[in-house]
Amino acid sequence: MVPPPGTYEEDIPERDGQIVADITRSFSVQGVAAMALAILACVLFAWWACGRLLRPLEELTGRIHAVDQEKLNQPLPIPGGTAEVRLLAESFNGMLDRLNQSFQMQRRFAADAAHELKTPLAAMKTTLQVLQMEEAPSKEEYQEFVQDTQESLERLICTVENLLALASREARNDDEPVSLKSLTLNVARGLEPKAAVQHITVSVEGEEVVAKGSPALFYRAIYNVIENAIKYNHPGGQVQARVMKSNNGQAAITVTDTGIGMPQESMESIFERFYRADPSRSQKIEGSGLGLSIVRQIMEQYGGSVTVEDSNETGSTIVLRFICWDET
Repeated sequence: MVPPPGTYEEDIPERDGQIVADITRSFSVQGVAAMALAILACVLFAWWACGRLLRPLEELTGRIHAVDQEKLNQPLPIPGGTAEVRLLAESFNGMLDRLNQSFQMQRRFAADAAHELKTPLAAMKTTLQVLQMEEAPSKEEYQEFVQDTQESLERLICTVENLLALASREARNDDEPVSLKSLTLNVARGLEPKAAVQHITVSVEGEEVVAKGSPALFYRAIYNVIENAIKYNHPGGQVQARVMKSNNGQAAITVTDTGIGMPQESMESIFERFYRADPSRSQKIEGSGLGLSIVRQIMEQYGGSVTVEDSNETGSTIVLRFICWDET
């Protein structure tokens, strides 16, 4: 049967529209599916990439959690990955190093305190026990007990002051002008009563030089050196402190005494903690063995130094070197 004229031509646009709609619908579904797959692929790639980038950070975090007080001296290995992660690890290692130094300083302080406080306390206890053993102690025995206790207390006070100076030196970082000759004259006046007991003359000479540092800590350093020169001097001896300025931007205080001197092998060791150049006299001469150790640490803290320039049976010479104050 032949379709009526015009019917086939009228169906063509309708079929074409349907085909176009089907094709469009098919492309839409495919596009959405492709977009979904692309998004999923991007998410998976981002997850993989982030995991790869963050893996060094996770490893670093795990190592940080494992750090305790016994591992402060063990730096963390620098992981791979981004420069930021490596910088973080390096910064953390720097913090560990500073913490370890502070922790070790506290440990040394506790050990120093236990070491030095034990001796005078034990001496006081022994003297008291001996006194208790007497049924009726005499006046002389009481006087001897009081004298021994007073000496032990003075040693305790000296030890505590030195230990506190050692413990607090890192916390102080003053940067101000210090008039060395005026400071040395103040030290000499403060030590006059101690020098007078042994009839020792303390003199200060030289020019006024301004150094850079802490007046309080420099006073402690100069005091310890001159006090040491008095303690290990002969009765009627002399101690001379000369303040000078050199051409290399440094100032120097040279302390010379007419004391007993020290062996050559002790000229460097005297700056170590608790070192006594003459152990046989350590109980006769008051002191904790920390004085010159404190001097060296103070001088090094401010870029200076302390050295024994000469020592023999006629006396010793110790030189303190300071950085001069730059007025410009």
